[in-house]
Amino acid sequence: MKRYLVLYDYGTGGVWATMAAGSAEAIAQKYPLLAVVARPDWMTDQIYEGLTAYSLEQEADDFLRALSAEAAS
Repeated sequence: MKRYLVLYDYGTGGVWATMAAGSAEAIAQKYPLLAVVARPDWMTDQIYEGLTAYSLEQEADDFLRALSAEAAS
């Protein structure tokens, strides 16, 4: 499993997190509203390490369930 940087862009801002998964395509398939992105220059190691960390294999929390519901509607 590789750790990917993901972003949910809601228009006026975004939610950054990391997602452990076998591939970026697997993330896109399960959570189509999450974009797998390259780490921006402004994101320090401290910020990166402080992001919420998810795993594609873990049970979805409220945030991920909401993304799934929004994508399905």
